[in-house]
Amino acid sequence: MQSAENLVLGKTVKGGPAAAMESAASRNEEMGVIGHDQSTNATAEHGVNISDTLVPGGSRIVTEFVAGQCHVTAT
Repeated sequence: MQSAENLVLGKTVKGGPAAAMESAASRNEEMGVIGHDQSTNATAEHGVNISDTLVPGGSRIVTEFVAGQCHVTAT
């Protein structure tokens, strides 16, 4: 996810989906719920997609899909 955000946006968004995913993964690992090298096939099967749309007035809308789940951010 971080690499997709960097590719499209030129940076990883603070508080964005990649940051949330990393935080959740770290917490799950700390709790012993999952190991560092374990994963699911959700991302591999459904992929990661990011789009960046500029809107009038200098704002932009970032839409990110991870394993079919959507997250939209307006900046």
